[in-house]
Amino acid sequence: MAAARVDLPFLCHFRHAARFSGEGPYLELTRYLRRHGPHRVETTFATLDYFDGVHFARRATARPCSESAS
Repeated sequence: MAAARVDLPFLCHFRHAARFSGEGPYLELTRYLRRHGPHRVETTFATLDYFDGVHFARRATARPCSESAS
């Protein structure tokens, strides 16, 4: 496989995924932000950026894989 295209890879682009996915860790994230208020939004996403796989995409390589995690 020379390339891969994924809409919402798991635990990547948290801000985008939290808007469009209503389950799993993204649901937990939206609940947290609702509970702790809008003043925490930017701080929360800034912290999550340290772990966000979207920032490592340029260095990613694709290998053939016949398994799926979904």
